[in-house]
Amino acid sequence: MNHVSERAPLKVAGQSLLCGPRALPTPLPTNDRVAIASPAADKHFSISQRTYTQQYANVYFVRLQELKPVATRTAHHTWLSDSPALSTKPLRYAPKVMNIVAGEPYFVVGTVYCEQKFRPNVLDDLSKELWVAAPPPRTTYASDHDAVYLEDESSRVSLVGEILRQTPLVTGIVIGVRGVENLNGEFEVSEVCFPGLAPQPPLPECDREDKYVALISGLGVSTQHSVPLGLELFKEFVVGQLGGDGDQTLAARVVKVIVAGDLIGSEEINEQLDKVALTDTGALQQVDTFLEDLASSVTVDVMPGPNDPANHAMPQQPLHTSLFPQTAQLSTFTSHTNPAWFDIDGVRLLGTGGQAVDDACKYTPNTDPLTMAELMLRWQHIAPSAPDTLWCYPFAQRDPFIIRQTPHLFFIGNQAQYASKLVKGAEGQVCRIVCVPRFDTSQTVVLVNLRTLAVHPVGFRCTL
Repeated sequence: MNHVSERAPLKVAGQSLLCGPRALPTPLPTNDRVAIASPAADKHFSISQRTYTQQYANVYFVRLQELKPVATRTAHHTWLSDSPALSTKPLRYAPKVMNIVAGEPYFVVGTVYCEQKFRPNVLDDLSKELWVAAPPPRTTYASDHDAVYLEDESSRVSLVGEILRQTPLVTGIVIGVRGVENLNGEFEVSEVCFPGLAPQPPLPECDREDKYVALISGLGVSTQHSVPLGLELFKEFVVGQLGGDGDQTLAARVVKVIVAGDLIGSEEINEQLDKVALTDTGALQQVDTFLEDLASSVTVDVMPGPNDPANHAMPQQPLHTSLFPQTAQLSTFTSHTNPAWFDIDGVRLLGTGGQAVDDACKYTPNTDPLTMAELMLRWQHIAPSAPDTLWCYPFAQRDPFIIRQTPHLFFIGNQAQYASKLVKGAEGQVCRIVCVPRFDTSQTVVLVNLRTLAVHPVGFRCTL
């Protein structure tokens, strides 16, 4: 019978190799990301079936029909409700422009039309098609010879008066004007009235925990360069791999990242053809990898911008998911329209890629984008210059650009610099406006606290 001898356990430096493992060190604390409800993407700006047989006049008609009663109520409240008479003659309301009587004080509501010398016209577009040198693009349509008209379905009248020089006006807005028609048939305006902020649902209760949405735009990724280091730093911050405990705690409270247009760089655009010319898919592949890393950790929503491979006319439809083959497989990724509505736990957000604000600012060169965004809220319209100088789909039965509900957060992407303002309405409306700077020039992302609407611009600039 064989006997197996028992050997003593091997020892190294006085310790047995066969002893139980030592207790593992205490793991580092982790921060779980705050959860939010994930409603389906809003379809307000979606176009299911496209037809182009209808006239653009329908857009103005529908806009006037919906906003005229709103502007009229505001004008009545402003000029007729408990206000002392400013003249010996009583102020009267003209239901239509043609009802105005010369020499009598009236107020009337209609659509503004700005006759401007440098406003783009169809001849410029035809000159491009005929390979004739087109005039260089202008930063403003305004000149010293501009004229302003107010029109409705019955007629139009020329507006004059010093107050018009002090009031930013854009073609397509619906306003009320107060004044007297002179012997030349011009309406001498003494006051101007906008529709005002639309109704707004209240913010959810303030006992909620802090949650942040990260706003970024103008990534400017191109085939000529790899993903900028600033973008990599932003990604590492969001996924919790950058900064100290305080930074990681803040990152865990970022519940959504919204990319407000211009994922690819402007050098990818063929100006001669006026459309995207992707010589290769390198830029989109880099964007896809970047978004996949983000969406693996947080909800990511993407809107198209002026330089992205999407339709040029507003509203831009969602970027096709085939452009992001890796990211599109994740349930945390959603491709949206531009403009787009968002709902995050009852907080309503309205965002644009910036084209409408940029175009409207060309009508009034002394108006900055932040002020223009506030005016759009008070006009209750986010793209008033469409379809005149801003291309848009010829809607026949509705105008989706009308703001029927004031958002809690209104952000405008692809701006030259960061700006923010808190706007309040007469009925208790509160809206935070944010101009989101282009990341490729500012390396700045804007964090917005959804509980307090406080803003925190965060820079990721890095010099090597």
